[in-house]
Amino acid sequence: MPTVKATTAVEAKKIIQEHNSSGKTIEVLGQGSKRTIGRCIDCDNQLDLSGLTGVNFYEQSEMVVSAKAGTPVSEITKVLAEGGQRLAFDPPSYAALLGSSAEPSIGGVLATNLSGPSRLSKGAARDHFLGVEMINGRGEQIKNGGRVMKNVTGYDLCKLMAGSWGTLAAMTDVTLKTLPIQESRVTLFASGLSDESAVQFMSVALGSPFDVVTAAHVPGRSQTAVQIEGLEKSVAYRIEELKLALASFGELETIGNEEGDAFWVEVREVNSLLSKKDIVWKVSTTLTAGPALVNELKKQGDVAAFYDWGGGLVWIGLDENQSGLDIRAALALVGGQALLFKAPEDIRKRLDVFDPLAPGNRMLSEGVKRAFDPKAVLNPGRQFEGI
Repeated sequence: MPTVKATTAVEAKKIIQEHNSSGKTIEVLGQGSKRTIGRCIDCDNQLDLSGLTGVNFYEQSEMVVSAKAGTPVSEITKVLAEGGQRLAFDPPSYAALLGSSAEPSIGGVLATNLSGPSRLSKGAARDHFLGVEMINGRGEQIKNGGRVMKNVTGYDLCKLMAGSWGTLAAMTDVTLKTLPIQESRVTLFASGLSDESAVQFMSVALGSPFDVVTAAHVPGRSQTAVQIEGLEKSVAYRIEELKLALASFGELETIGNEEGDAFWVEVREVNSLLSKKDIVWKVSTTLTAGPALVNELKKQGDVAAFYDWGGGLVWIGLDENQSGLDIRAALALVGGQALLFKAPEDIRKRLDVFDPLAPGNRMLSEGVKRAFDPKAVLNPGRQFEGI
C-alpha cells in the first residue's frame, strides 16, 4: 500500500484530516517493528511517523523524559544512561522473534503497552506514561497529561492510548517518568526444578521482604531465577537472607550485573528461548496457574514454554502444524488472557489474535472508537474486527 510520511505533527495532522475527509483508511506506523503483531489489516495508505524523532527534553533531577513518538527506544536509553537513569518498564524489542530489522519506537512501545521482566515490580509501560500529544481520527490535535503525576487531572488519556494499538489516535510526542540505574544487580539461580516447584520457588522469593525485582523460569534450560537490585551492601545482605529462605529448593548460584543482565535480556526478548517455533502465544494468568495450563496443552502435542513475571506471564511456542491447538480452551480452565503474538499471516487471519470482547466491553470499545475516530480512519480492525 502507498506510504505517506510525516516529519512533524503539523504534517501528520494534515494527512489525517485529508483521510478523514475522503474516508480513506490509514495504517499508523512508527518504526514498524511491531507491525506483524495484531490482526492483519488492509488500509488505503500507511502513515509513516518514523521521521518524528528526537528527545524534546530530559530533566534528570525530576526523572522525566519527553521525546517524539517515532524516536527509537535505543536513542532514549542512551540519553538516560548518560544521566544514570533508565526506562523502568524495561521495553522489549522482539526484533529477532518477529523477524524485524526495524528498531522499536517509543510511540510503538507505548501504543502496544509492552513491558519486559521488570514489569513485575516496576509496573507496565502505561504506569510510567505521563503526557501525550496526539492526533485523533478527525485530525484534531490533543494534548493530555504533564511532566509529573499530579498534573494528570480529568481523563487520563495516556492510560487509554497505552495498549490502543494506534486505533484511536496517532501519538506525536510522549512524556515518561524514569528511574535510576541501580548500583548492584544480583541474580539468584536454582537448577533442575519442575514447573510446579519453580512456581513455588518464585512465590516464596516474591513473598519475602527482600524486594525481589523479577522472577522467571526456563524449563528448557532447567533454570529458575530471581533478581534483587539496589545499593551494593543492601543487595549483598538481601541475597544472603533470600538464600536462607530458599535453601529447601537445593543448591543456589548467584551472578552479578553483566552476566545476570544478559540472562534477563534473553527472557525479555523471547527469541532465543522459543527461536525454533513458528507460533508464539503470550498468556497472562495467575502466578500459580501456568504449570496446569502447560500440562494441559502438552496432552495435545509438543509444546515449548517458559515463565516470566513470577509465573504470571507464560510464553508458549508451537510449530506451524499445531495451529489448531486450542490455547484459549485450555486457558479457560485456569483463567487468564491470551494474545497470538507471532504467527504466519494466514493463521493470524484465521484465528482471533486478541481475546474476543464480551458484549458489554465491545459496546464500550466501539463507543470509545467513535469518539476518537468516528470514520474508522486509523488502524481499523487492528485489534478487533469492526473496531
